[in-house]
Amino acid sequence: MKQPQYHWKLSPQEPFAFALQIFPRSADYPRMDFHRSIHLNLVLQGGMTGRIGSGQFRLRKNDLQLTAPWELHGENHIEKSLRLLSITVDPEILLNSLIEYRETALALFLLPPEERHGFLAAPTVRQLVHDKGPALLEVDGDGPLLKMRRWLAIQGFFVELLERLREADFPEAPLHLHRKLSAAFELLKQNRPVTLQEAAAACSLSPGRFAHLFRELCRVPFSVYELRSRLNRAAVRLRQGASVKDAAAEECFYDASHFARHFRRQFGVTPGKIR
Repeated sequence: MKQPQYHWKLSPQEPFAFALQIFPRSADYPRMDFHRSIHLNLVLQGGMTGRIGSGQFRLRKNDLQLTAPWELHGENHIEKSLRLLSITVDPEILLNSLIEYRETALALFLLPPEERHGFLAAPTVRQLVHDKGPALLEVDGDGPLLKMRRWLAIQGFFVELLERLREADFPEAPLHLHRKLSAAFELLKQNRPVTLQEAAAACSLSPGRFAHLFRELCRVPFSVYELRSRLNRAAVRLRQGASVKDAAAEECFYDASHFARHFRRQFGVTPGKIR
């Protein structure tokens, strides 16, 4: 079976990607997540199993899966006859559009994958997928009009989802940590390597304290997160037509060989496979 094609060119002009994937046969897919984005998967029929970060999941009809921007997908097993509506969204554009729901959305994204899946397995959320999932496919129009209507429908779906979840039920610690470490996340947006010491200083923390808090929040060491950020940006450059050599240089890898080695270790494929 041909592997599904994904789009990584998210921008203010293209803040989301929208695709209905239909799998007539069972299949296994390696981890492939080349951009810092939010993934929302709605299971309309069938089922699948897989891993996000350290969390294992099993999805059935009317289940909803949400992947935070910093969480790497694991291998997925697709069951026969799966119909999966996949929505990929730029996190900052989405959060800015949600206005008064922003803090609730961020609190949801910051939950560990296992805890987040528990919230999304609530009967009211599964009912939302049943009622609104197919309706997302029925949004009509053409060209820019269709894009605008779908974007509004996606925002509306997130608002209804967040209405069904109570922020008071979310632990305060992850949101508090995110605020405390926000300066480090701003540094990581720059197209250059960022050291732990530099990130710690930006947050007015000692390196040891910063490393502890960062791992508590993101569940990976800072060095792993920082490397993944540069690999993700390099992958976007590859999708936009950059050569492996240029993508490696722009994200400050020693050379193309050094870049390719880290890329394959992180994503399971060589850089040339996604161009």
